Amino acid sequence: MKTFLNYITIALIMLSCQERETNSPSKVGEVVDLSSQNGEWIQEYSIVVNGSIQEVWDMYSSAKAMKTHVAPVMEVEFVNGGKWEASYQLGAHIGDSANFINEIVNIIPYKSITTKGVRAPYDVEALKSLRSTLLFDDLGNNRVKVSAITTGWMQVVDANYRKKVFDISGPANAEILNCLYQRMENGPLDWNKILNKGM
Repeated sequence: MKTFLNYITIALIMLSCQERETNSPSKVGEVVDLSSQNGEWIQEYSIVVNGSIQEVWDMYSSAKAMKTHVAPVMEVEFVNGGKWEASYQLGAHIGDSANFINEIVNIIPYKSITTKGVRAPYDVEALKSLRSTLLFDDLGNNRVKVSAITTGWMQVVDANYRKKVFDISGPANAEILNCLYQRMENGPLDWNKILNKGM
């Protein structure tokens, strides 16, 4: 049941970001899928957003900023080994057993952030193997390319399970980038509107 509810929550967020995109006059903002299920199964999505490298980097370097486009409940220790805890439940609190928890593996300022999953509100075997990296590429002219890359898929032994998680996480990661774009274009996401839609 928790798995289903979390997928519904992610789907609502994805829908909201897609709807807001249609009203944006900017020509940037297209999510590009460079994923491959061959070889090492690299999952990669990228997007170009308007903003300076400082502005875009700052969107991920504090809980206050991340609450505006990642999740309504956030706590971030922005150091190597730091905790990255989140919930999509408006009434949740840091420390709740149903929260998502990632560990920050590595930070290269203005270049990359790598995390690994520590806990999810449902059993996810893949957490043990997968590593997710956000790459930041300053394109100049107040534009930044942000890429979300997930590796370690071939370490998930069960091929059917691997494919299932790969197919679920791909669209979710793409929309995380899309929500960043909407944040940069239109301001903070309205979590009350997003999470209460259709309920």
